[in-house]
Amino acid sequence: MNLKTIIEEKVRYSAETNSPFVPVKNLRI
Repeated sequence: MNLKTIIEEKVRYSAETNSPFVPVKNLRI
């Protein structure tokens, strides 16, 4: 998992949940 993928996951998660960015550790990847 590289930085670009992490950022994309954060953006996608934020968009889907309509919430501010959360720490990567809280993402379901």
